[in-house]
Amino acid sequence: MLKTDQPSSGSTATSHSFSGDTASVASHLSQIFVELEVTSLRPDQTLSGSVSRVPLGDLELLRSTIPNGGIRVRRSAALLRHSTHQHYYICCLMSGVATLNQGGAEAELIAADIALLDSSQTYTIDAAGPIDALWIAVPRYRIEGRLAKPSEQLGQRIDGAKGSGSLASGLLVNAFIEAGRLPAHSAERVGNTILDLVALALTADASATSSRPATRLQGALDYIEAHLCEPKLSPHQVAQAQAITTRHLNTLFSRKATSTAKWIRLRRLERCRADLQSNQQQTTSIATIALNNGFSELSTFNRAFKKQFGVAPSALRNAPAEKKAANLR
Repeated sequence: MLKTDQPSSGSTATSHSFSGDTASVASHLSQIFVELEVTSLRPDQTLSGSVSRVPLGDLELLRSTIPNGGIRVRRSAALLRHSTHQHYYICCLMSGVATLNQGGAEAELIAADIALLDSSQTYTIDAAGPIDALWIAVPRYRIEGRLAKPSEQLGQRIDGAKGSGSLASGLLVNAFIEAGRLPAHSAERVGNTILDLVALALTADASATSSRPATRLQGALDYIEAHLCEPKLSPHQVAQAQAITTRHLNTLFSRKATSTAKWIRLRRLERCRADLQSNQQQTTSIATIALNNGFSELSTFNRAFKKQFGVAPSALRNAPAEKKAANLR
């Protein structure tokens, strides 16, 4: 069991309690998360619980507690047809046992374990007993800028007891507690670190059990991360480093619904975004940030950044700290 307190007293956290039949609980949870169906696994039991919410930059942390458990939560195809919600959710289980099903994968989580869910696809969550969980609501581009194809990681259990999974779990818990004490620029940096750790844990776990092609793709992804600052980084260079042909490399990336060149640009843009929001980089010019992350022409960088994130680099940098998250939702 992970131990946590409520967010600090200075937090902008809000709390919601719910109790009643399945329709009433579904209505409460749907207003807080996304549209959901709720079924009681114990028909003679009244469901009750609470949810606390606290912002962390352009992310939102939510802690849901259901003391008696016995609940199934379902995101159905019927609900998706009328929904505009597109966020990803990262779940970190605090205590209890929960089973997540999405995309044909099933993950049974125990305390400290982490999993990724996509609210634009159907899923179910079962908890036969008491359950306490932390959730991060994440804008889509924040995940898609870190994982080549997030759909392959849906419903995958990250072991929270070791490695990067343990680091991510600990950081998540402390971020929930300390979010109210963090200035806006620090909240953004903590959010970036959490997402980087979760992405690392997901890809590391996949690499450990993957086939040879997937392992080669992971090697290419790692090489790209280490060489993003080089303006001349190219698919040919990446392929040479992996001792495969450029055609083979592009085939590997096509399985991730992208190309090598597009992935390099996306990762550069995400790095630039993080630097623009970093307090330590406030005196660094936008041109230098772009150059340091592999862009050789400022005009090309500006166009690509605005197309990807919907806001110009200068507008993001000059916006008041409290508005930066809203600009990038």
